[in-house]
Amino acid sequence: MSAIRYYERIGLLSPAGRVSGRRRYTADSITSLLLIRLGQTAGFTLAELRILRMSDGGGPGDTQWEAVFRQKLRTNATDLERLQRAQRLLRTALACGCSDLATCPDLQGVGRSRPKRGSRSGNA
Repeated sequence: MSAIRYYERIGLLSPAGRVSGRRRYTADSITSLLLIRLGQTAGFTLAELRILRMSDGGGPGDTQWEAVFRQKLRTNATDLERLQRAQRLLRTALACGCSDLATCPDLQGVGRSRPKRGSRSGNA
């Protein structure tokens, strides 16, 4: 199934009209496809894009639209922090020169959760 037909089926795109059995898309359909692509590039899922499409205002004044965008900003910030940590880890691993990364002093403790402030690790 094509992406366009799938978008129609899930309500992201209005079904195309037909002329002599062939689908004919309007300028609004093309705009919707561009917005879907833009949303996906910004990290939105198709479900989130569907929520945005169904909101009446469709802009910053619309509460549902704003809530979805604010949540995506938080999610993207969390993802960015995770990717930056991963990038630092990879750079450290490449630069360490150790023959065994498991015993590399620069990488000891990576991936383990850090003790909370004020708690003592190792004491029961």
